[in-house]
Amino acid sequence: MSTFTKMAQDNLDKYPARMGQPWTSDEVSKLLAFIVNNKSVEDIAKEHQRTEGGITAQLRKMAYDYYKNDKKCIEEIETLTGLSALVINKTISKNDGIQINKTEKKVDSFSHIFNAEAEIKAIKADMAEMKKDIKELLTCMKAVYEFENS
Repeated sequence: MSTFTKMAQDNLDKYPARMGQPWTSDEVSKLLAFIVNNKSVEDIAKEHQRTEGGITAQLRKMAYDYYKNDKKCIEEIETLTGLSALVINKTISKNDGIQINKTEKKVDSFSHIFNAEAEIKAIKADMAEMKKDIKELLTCMKAVYEFENS
């Protein structure tokens, strides 16, 4: 039994009943539904019998999982979790062991850290493929033009 669970059981009047307990898939589904319906973290915490910090921690965990495992973009994660891009980027950085200045308020100054190299590599590969396709189209167009003029 976790320390938090014991604290909650020993102090039912002070701590929420589910504080420190693992999240069920049903709870996660309900949490996401509440976020979509713009419920406040305070209301969600009461509904789930958890602390506001527990709700936020779960949302951050989910944000990191969406980024790392599901390869979702920051904007999509914002929509799914209700977290700001700043909070999401800080969570990703913390989980990946990247240090960010705690006083930094702008996402733009560090959002380039995440997958920029991979995105540039993918764009270059796409451009090379398009260049090849354009050359092929030009060859075909030239053949058609020569055929029509013969």
